[in-house]
Amino acid sequence: MKNVVAIILAAGRSTRMRSELPKVLHPVCGKPMLHYAIQACSDAGIDSLYVVVGYQHERVRQAFDDDPRITWVVQTKQLGTAHAVMMCEPLLRDFEGTLVVIAGDMPLIRSEVLRQLIDTHHREQAAMTLGTAELNDPTGYGRILRDDKGVMIGIVEHQDCDPEQRRIREVNISYYCFDSRQLWPVLQRIEPSPAKGEYYLTDAVQLLMAQGHQTATLSGLLEEDSLGVNSPQELARVEEVMRLCHQP
Repeated sequence: MKNVVAIILAAGRSTRMRSELPKVLHPVCGKPMLHYAIQACSDAGIDSLYVVVGYQHERVRQAFDDDPRITWVVQTKQLGTAHAVMMCEPLLRDFEGTLVVIAGDMPLIRSEVLRQLIDTHHREQAAMTLGTAELNDPTGYGRILRDDKGVMIGIVEHQDCDPEQRRIREVNISYYCFDSRQLWPVLQRIEPSPAKGEYYLTDAVQLLMAQGHQTATLSGLLEEDSLGVNSPQELARVEEVMRLCHQP
């Protein structure tokens, strides 16, 4: 796919996994979960992949180092999703096109969703496009705020929601497209969160909207599309869903 590259965030350790193995190397149906993000990008026609690694990055690279599509980017300190993307700027500063940003710990990601996300992004001529889903239990997810016309006007993280906002079921599931020319400048303006001192990619969304840039959403994605892995229980759930989806 011309003028489209993917950034896959795969630097986390996730102590909740109770394992020394890097999170993205935990197997799902016999393959490391990072495999599925890489394969989805490839099946969507994205041949240039920048994989951001951190914890035990040598082990992650060793598992995939024979893949010529991957450029490895090391995030020495895990300071949040926006910081991870910023690590790619020296390599992509001169790239003019679409940056797809996804998480390496969401193995149920589908190539058709990535294609729809990119198509929506280009059709709307947006500076940023993100995927959303309506969940029966949106606990922990950032809520999508819309105006009376249905236009997205913001994202509020779960911990910052008031009681009315917590009733919103449409959430950000962390599938992004960005216009590279618009993304790099706003990343430089993101402030660290007071609670954790981390830099969050959702703040880039807010800044782009505040500057009046066109933004878009790919709505109506499945609940399964939102499932990530941060614990052994979530790993088991994702594997169960994957096995059901691949039954003959």
